Amino acid sequence: MTDVAEQQRQAHLTVLNRERRKEELKEVIVELHPLLVDIVDEGTHIVYEAFMHSKKYKDTKTMENLALPMTCYLQLDMLDAMSVMVKEAICLPANLQLRAISESHLFTRFLVQDEGMFEKRAIAYSYEFHRKNIKIGKRLKRFKGIEDDWSEHIQQLKDSGFEGVIEEHKRTKKKFEDKYHGKPYSWYSLYDGPTDNAELIDYVLKHIPENAEGGPESIKILTEVNSQTMHGTDQLLRLGTSEGGSGNLNALRCFNSVKAFITCYGYAAMQTYYSLSILAGRGGNDLERTRQLWINNFSPRIKRLERFEDA
Repeated sequence: MTDVAEQQRQAHLTVLNRERRKEELKEVIVELHPLLVDIVDEGTHIVYEAFMHSKKYKDTKTMENLALPMTCYLQLDMLDAMSVMVKEAICLPANLQLRAISESHLFTRFLVQDEGMFEKRAIAYSYEFHRKNIKIGKRLKRFKGIEDDWSEHIQQLKDSGFEGVIEEHKRTKKKFEDKYHGKPYSWYSLYDGPTDNAELIDYVLKHIPENAEGGPESIKILTEVNSQTMHGTDQLLRLGTSEGGSGNLNALRCFNSVKAFITCYGYAAMQTYYSLSILAGRGGNDLERTRQLWINNFSPRIKRLERFEDA
């Protein structure tokens, strides 16, 4: 008798037909995949040059020079993952990467919105990573029954040049306790910044021309269609009931339309490259090269994909 564990089964084609999805989107993938790869490849040079540029200031503890490389690195990482996913015709799960890109893109724009506030906001963003890592470490130690001295970590951060933002965190915490009943706040709320993500979006959009590439339409996908998908609404509909009330099960890797597939990856590419162009303009990179690549290469390739949207 054969061991059940040895009886391998292929995917049920009603639930998952990998080759069918790739065949359906073959012409789109042929153009979209190399576009994402080319943007990622170009982005690696921009991030590397910016990071090396920031290292020049290590001795003077100007941590603000790391904030933009950090936001762009995250977007590049997500877009690199999407360049792999697009080859497999994966649509809905790619929205997870798009949401991360959209949020980081928003942070990038916020950081450079007000040059007079750039240093404070950039240091606040950098400090947030240290602060969260310390909090997670403290919780893990507590889980193991080990008490951790928070004040020791805070003192180390103060000695590293974060003293100003640490004091601002205390002020903002009290402000939110008194005025907003203890409502959670993020790094962008420091220095009387937006109180939540909705205010952050409004603040950024006010400074973007209505029809600018990488502008309001790019943010809208985060707050409307894409946000809905992330909370599982679309997936629930796929597993819910049909109009007649009977059960309905659509296949994995399905998509509402070719347009939805292209929109997901197209917005991710556009927002990532826009963030990279902001980074390129602030040190260590050739901004004119970055602009010309967008105008003469990447943007036309994205626009050419529009011919598939009615398919």
